[in-house]
Amino acid sequence: MDDHQLLQFSRHIMLPDFDVEGQEKLLQASILLIGAGGLGSPIALYLGAAGVGTLTIVDDDQVDTSNLQRQIAHRTADVGVNKAESAMLLQVHSFGSPHPPNPVLGRPSAQT
Repeated sequence: MDDHQLLQFSRHIMLPDFDVEGQEKLLQASILLIGAGGLGSPIALYLGAAGVGTLTIVDDDQVDTSNLQRQIAHRTADVGVNKAESAMLLQVHSFGSPHPPNPVLGRPSAQT
């Protein structure tokens, strides 16, 4: 963990049972999030902000204007975009340089 990450995650590190070792585990963790809608959307943001190393988001739906008031990972400019891609882009922009989370866009290969 570099100086920027130590500062960014200092509140986690100060927790008695978490400390630097716990944050390093989060930075190395991989999570698969199924759905970037009403529940998955804020979860994706919190996981990214917490410093999860790899966040794979899978959702085969598109952002619709009616989603915007409750699906906080999406913006008006994302209408028509795949929800997983929209959530991933917000992760990169919100927690961007120099240490963005490493979200990976996933899409199902078959239509259901």
